[in-house]
Amino acid sequence: MGDKNKLFSFRPGSLLLDKLDQLKDALGLSPSDAARKAMDKGLDRLLQEQAAAKDEKALSQMQCNVRGTLLTLLKKERAGNDLTRAEWGFLARFSNQTYDRLFHTIEVIDRELVVANMRSFAAVLELRDLQYPDPEKRRDDQYYFGNMGFSWLDRKAIGNDIQAHVEACIQGLPEHPAVGSGVFPSRNFNVALRDEPALDIAQLNAMLRPYLRSLLLVCLRGYWHENSAPILTSKDRPDGWRKTEEELLMPTDVKLNRVKNEHFVLSPIADETTINCAIESRHHSFVFTLNNFVEMTDFQTMIERVGTTEKHVSSPGFEISLINFPRGQTKARYMLAAGRWRHVFEAEEFDGLKTLLREFVEDLTVKSHLQKLEIIYGRA
Repeated sequence: MGDKNKLFSFRPGSLLLDKLDQLKDALGLSPSDAARKAMDKGLDRLLQEQAAAKDEKALSQMQCNVRGTLLTLLKKERAGNDLTRAEWGFLARFSNQTYDRLFHTIEVIDRELVVANMRSFAAVLELRDLQYPDPEKRRDDQYYFGNMGFSWLDRKAIGNDIQAHVEACIQGLPEHPAVGSGVFPSRNFNVALRDEPALDIAQLNAMLRPYLRSLLLVCLRGYWHENSAPILTSKDRPDGWRKTEEELLMPTDVKLNRVKNEHFVLSPIADETTINCAIESRHHSFVFTLNNFVEMTDFQTMIERVGTTEKHVSSPGFEISLINFPRGQTKARYMLAAGRWRHVFEAEEFDGLKTLLREFVEDLTVKSHLQKLEIIYGRA
């Protein structure tokens, strides 16, 4: 068994000696204890900096090939393989960047996904506190509290318990959170993985694995918004997809049925990486299209949200408003806007559109296809 109390000597310069004397006097320690404390703290910092530099290098390499990294992480998620800290860091950083990019693009985000991000952060801090009970070895938590400054929180009552603070944030989140609810809290997960000291990687994977799919979905949607394309498209097939990519896809021949009612007809076209829909009015001379998975799911979410509590809702390319005119009109009417085009729906016609979309997405074949497409278009 090796001797862990070996003696060694070195000759400190006069500048270092002066600093040790200052530390000795400030802390009331002996010269040897002052030197030991300074060395212990300095070595901790050097080791942390070295680990952080290694992770940052790996993270930079992943960011140079975002598509390839996302495909690798999807494969790992499906196989149940562990991720490196740098890979978790990639998901944390890209999730935060996605919410930042969406800030002026969409009105609301998916509650389930932002909750997963908050709980991922809480898990990292829980593991940190277990491994490093000494607060001096941790990052200053005040930064984290600042990113969770929601109006419904009673910080005084909650105190400085990170776990309780995160849960209070989650409990107060509305059904359709504003994008800012993702932008600021997701910084915490990013910074925690970047700046907190080394963590046991097996425990880190065990604690974060329940949130991996949710984190991936946000990053995949970020890739879509950055590239106006999913990570896989049918144009890739001539180059030959790897088995990893093939496993993500539906069969080439995707048959989805039309749906119709007395007001509208919805005609879908789909292949293994796409879906688009033409919606034709049966009483007016117009057809409008939803050209991809993102447009279709965003449009349906918008249609479902508008009503007595929310009178104006928008999604990229569309706006829907609850209106009452001409003067004295008591029955609800709705106005759909797309660019310079406007159409006013009577209540029955609008309900027909809502019912049509619900019936379409609840069809078992359509639902299966949409679940498959979610893995390449993501969600946010």
